[in-house]
Amino acid sequence: MSSLRLPVVPLLLFLLCLAAPAAVGDTVVLKDGRILEGAVVREETALRAEGSAVPLRQVLLWEDAGGRPSYAPSHAALLRAYGTLANRETIRRCREAFPKAVEAGDAAAAFALLQRAEEAGLEMKDAEAWQAQAEKTAQTGSFEPPPDTALADLLAARAQVCRDAGEGERWLQLLRSTLRAAPDHAAAQGLLAEAAPANWKIGTARDWLDWRLEVMGDRVRLLDRRHPDMDRARSFWTTDLFGFENPVVALLTNLKNPEIVGKCLRLSGLTCRALEEMFATDDPKREGSDPLVIYLYATLEEYVAKSGAGVGGGHGGMPLGLTLGHYNPAENISRFYWFERPDAERTVTTTFVHELTHHWIERACPRFTAQDRERSAATPGFWIVEGFAVFMEEARFDVPRAAWTHFDPHAESLDSVVTLKRASKLLDWKKLYPLNQIEFAGLGKNFDVRVRRRWALRDFGFSETNCFYQQAGATCQFLYWGEGGAYRKRLLDFVTAYYTGDKDKTSIPAAFGLEPEALGAKVEAFAEAVAKGWRPGA
Repeated sequence: MSSLRLPVVPLLLFLLCLAAPAAVGDTVVLKDGRILEGAVVREETALRAEGSAVPLRQVLLWEDAGGRPSYAPSHAALLRAYGTLANRETIRRCREAFPKAVEAGDAAAAFALLQRAEEAGLEMKDAEAWQAQAEKTAQTGSFEPPPDTALADLLAARAQVCRDAGEGERWLQLLRSTLRAAPDHAAAQGLLAEAAPANWKIGTARDWLDWRLEVMGDRVRLLDRRHPDMDRARSFWTTDLFGFENPVVALLTNLKNPEIVGKCLRLSGLTCRALEEMFATDDPKREGSDPLVIYLYATLEEYVAKSGAGVGGGHGGMPLGLTLGHYNPAENISRFYWFERPDAERTVTTTFVHELTHHWIERACPRFTAQDRERSAATPGFWIVEGFAVFMEEARFDVPRAAWTHFDPHAESLDSVVTLKRASKLLDWKKLYPLNQIEFAGLGKNFDVRVRRRWALRDFGFSETNCFYQQAGATCQFLYWGEGGAYRKRLLDFVTAYYTGDKDKTSIPAAFGLEPEALGAKVEAFAEAVAKGWRPGA
């Protein structure tokens, strides 16, 4: 492995500095494998050392003389850089051990050290010299090469440095990476034993580390088993249950997969944040709300069996076995299950967002209180309930970066309207918009219409119910984005009017100044425009 040293000081002073341990400089690891060492200064887009500048886009890691990372674009970059540094250390250890193997007359050990060093990047000329020596070594001997622990040793040491510096997330990430590289590493096991709480209930200390990194952030806490939500769920679900709460949701589950639980919890929080931002008002009717309760089941069978339990259980309109989740207003609970399928993450994600939109609007929207809420199954304009949830599920959420955008040019609702219109299969807009929830439930469930959507490679079946969802979602897309956002405020006002039972404001003409056929025509035209390349701001 080549190493490039930056010309930081004159040669004599540099040699004097080598004799003093305190003079060890910074280390920079580049994507091309080079290692730079010396005093480093951070500029806006580069690292500089005595006139030599390296663009940040080429840097995997810059760490100070004490081993603390000063810059790394990601944890993956950090691990890649430590792999490079560990390779250098592996070569150094092999250089130290190889002559001992030759002296002991152990050819097998010598060749093993040669192979290890070559895999770590030993230069060709050195490899050839080592091979020549190994070939001359007798085939006997009992030299035992040291184990190849350079990477684990380096990761454990850096985890210790970051822990001492108070970098909580980073040191725990490095500790987990150490244990993945060497599960029995003594130093890493010692750090883990110090960090893990003695009363952790979900598995071992190693399991705690996964839960801590995937789920337990600064604003997330593990629910006590005596918490009222936990006590209630354990009474009719299972005693093998645990829960997590952040400021907006309480997620209860028996699914012992921290990565999945963590994704669902973070997505739930992100969805609520997006809704809070959208419905923010200078005159909030309520300040905050209790966390929305979510049940996450491990299997479909459990989801179906347990969704009917408890006060107000059950789910109308569609057999539970055909759903991935639902919000039950009577219980104030959203239920979901995780399934093992290639498209599980995308499908469960959209279902999470859809149902939590229902849940949040009912229970947390600042524009009306629980006492103001008067909508019923007979309230006309039910399209806004499912349409707005479809609109939210079609947003693009970037969970790792905690970001989102409400516009997706591939939105299924817009694509469906274009496709259904061309096939002359759209529901009549003037019949769709006035429907209440009872009338919606009476729409056809048979997939009688088969059409090919533009963003798919196969035909899709549409029932009257599917058409309702897609046309309602496309309506919200138009009202939010169309004509420069001219109808956006009216869209949000319509949500408030529907949920508070203000029937004078839930007709299309009263809310938007358009007849139903005219609004439907605008929705169709907007869907066609997006299909042809329209984008916000264009």
